[in-house]
Amino acid sequence: MAFKPSTFDTAFARVVKYLVKEEIVLLKDISDKLTIVRQNVTDILALRRGVPEHKIPTVIYVLTKDYNVRPEFLSTGTGDMFTKPIKPNSPEAIQLLKKINSLEEENKALKNQIENLKEWNQTQSQLIALLQKEIKKHES
Repeated sequence: MAFKPSTFDTAFARVVKYLVKEEIVLLKDISDKLTIVRQNVTDILALRRGVPEHKIPTVIYVLTKDYNVRPEFLSTGTGDMFTKPIKPNSPEAIQLLKKINSLEEENKALKNQIENLKEWNQTQSQLIALLQKEIKKHES
């Protein structure tokens, strides 16, 4: 019975062939990163075998994080292979910058709150120490 590649195997082969053809990565390096023996990667690219089940999470992680491959492409084999870069002055970029600025402001405010709480905690500790001292005076 002949091996029948899954959609994932076919998409994987397309992605890795493209990355190697465009000299984005060497076959040896991608094999090492995926921790799949080089000959097995060659067989997967030729669709003579599939990506081992236990390696699929690693493959997805490496291809999406290191090479910007769309996870949807790996699962369906359709659509854009790679995520699209955001253009600097696009509405999406402006929205992201606003979100970043908002988060930076929120971060500053939270840092201030933490500092205030530290000061309040220190003041509270000093007051407790003074009260304990006064109680001891009155008990003696």
